[in-house]
Order: sequence, then structure tokens, then C-alpha cells
Amino acid sequence: MTMRANTKIENSERLSNLVVIINPASGRHDSDKSINDIKSVLEQRGARVDVFVTLQAGDAFKMAQEAAKSDVDAIVAAGGDGTIMEVLSGLVKISALCPVIIIPLGTGNILARILKIPLKLIDALETGLSGKTRDFDLGYIKDHDRCFAIAMGAGYDALIMQDANREEKDRLGMLAYWLAALKHLFTQRRHKMVIELDGVRLIGRAHSLIIFNMGKLNVAGLDLGPGASPHDGKLDVAIMQNDSVWGTMASLWYLLLRQLAKEKSPQYQQVRHIRIDARPALPVEADGEVIGKTPVEVEILQSAVRLCVPQDYQD
Repeated sequence: MTMRANTKIENSERLSNLVVIINPASGRHDSDKSINDIKSVLEQRGARVDVFVTLQAGDAFKMAQEAAKSDVDAIVAAGGDGTIMEVLSGLVKISALCPVIIIPLGTGNILARILKIPLKLIDALETGLSGKTRDFDLGYIKDHDRCFAIAMGAGYDALIMQDANREEKDRLGMLAYWLAALKHLFTQRRHKMVIELDGVRLIGRAHSLIIFNMGKLNVAGLDLGPGASPHDGKLDVAIMQNDSVWGTMASLWYLLLRQLAKEKSPQYQQVRHIRIDARPALPVEADGEVIGKTPVEVEILQSAVRLCVPQDYQD
């Protein structure tokens, strides 16, 4: 997939014509109040605002494309990680580097947390308006014509996302993920895998493979996660081979603490192209949404989208 620049502005302070794409079903927000709050802030700044409300999957994808074609200054994407990725995927499909302001309204809001975008609506909007723009790499899953911003995985993490469905997330919030993780911790089994990393073929047994595009999450002042950079033109691949309870926990622990060189850490490489096949097939998730099963082929899209981030954002 070839990328080309198509943007009007260099920073997010010069915004006067904006489109808001909002998912009323994300998280637990009052959609009418959210729309009114967003419009109020933008109109007070003298901006012209058009609001589009999604009704079903795929709407945000199409709305983002129409907005970019109408030459808007920026798109305000208000919803969960799934809605935001639909917006970004729509822009990538037409090679439009239209700046995107993220308003996290979902349950996990992992992308906003990684980018240190505030989780409160007004604060997130003000941060986007007063921040700066940065171009970000995306991962691209060719078999499903699907992009991901944070990570995709085959195996354990996909099973977690499969169990933590919308009903469970609405009822339990983040606890739904933890309960699903605990359930599948005791059921891991290694599969025969054939993995190609930049053309190098590996054959072996593993229970999971995780591909990170970004993954440094600040929790209580600590930077956790593998620290993959969304600006280096590479994807970070972790292959998890030990299927015992303690082996799986150790692999996740070393990933979390970014101690990837240690003996018990999962096999870890940086590449631009990956192909994964497993027998039996493994479920696959992308940015928290289960999208199918292996085999899959994945590549990096360098500087594919433009996001409005805090002024102090550092990779």
C-alpha cells in the first residue's frame, strides 16, 4: 500500500473547518451531551463544525474518507479504539494525511493512554487543539485489508479479546479483560507454527505471537510495555513459546517490564514484513478486536497517519 501526503496544515492550532465523527455506542457516555460539549468548545474557537454519528460498523471508515475528500482541516474521532481505528483505516485507504484529534470514549482507550491524551472529553479536545501533529506508522494485515495502530496478536491475547466482548466490557469495564486473561492462562497449548520474518522462515512450536507497532504505556509514573516505536518503520514481534502457566506469566512479565534480552523473555525481533501460519489455526486480533484466524500476512505502513498529540509527546 503506497502512502502519499495530502494535508493542509502543519500544526493543530490552525483549525477552522472540522468534522466530528462520534460513536454513540462507545463506552458509557451520553452521546447527546458529548456532541454538545464538543461543538461548544470548537464553536467558541470560531471553527465550523459538522457532526456525523455512526450507526453501524464501517460508518466511521466511510465518514472519514468523505471528510478528507472535502478538504477539512482535521477530523475529531470520538469513540473507543475500534472507532478511532476505523477513522484511521479510512484515511489510509485513500492515502489522506488529514490530522486526527482523538477523543477517547471507549472502555479501554489504550491508544489515548499510550499517547498520553487525557481521558476526559473536554481535556482531550483541548489537548488536540493546542497540541502538535506527528506522523505515525501503522501495521497492515493484508489478508483482511485491516490496519492496526497498537498491536495485533495470534493466540493468547486474541482469546482474551474474544471473551471480553461488548456486553462484558459494558458490564465490568476493564475487569472483563482481566477475567478473560485469567481464564485462558491455564489453557495455553503450543501450536506448530511457520513464521516468516522479512523472508527468513522459522518453523517451531509456540502458543502465541504478538506484533507491536507501539506499546509504551505510562502507569503510575512507570513506562510499561515493550516500548515499540510507531516512528521507526518497523514492527516488533514477540514469539511466546512456553505454554505453562508460569512460562506464560514470565513472558508477559518480561514484555511488560521491557526486559526483552533476558533468558526467559519471548523471542523478539524487529521486522517490516511477517507471515504467520499455525496448525491448528489460531484466532487473530487487531487493536483489541478479533478479526479471524491464521494464516495472516502483515507489513508496516510507514508514516501512514497524522495524529494530534500533546505538545510534550515524545517517542
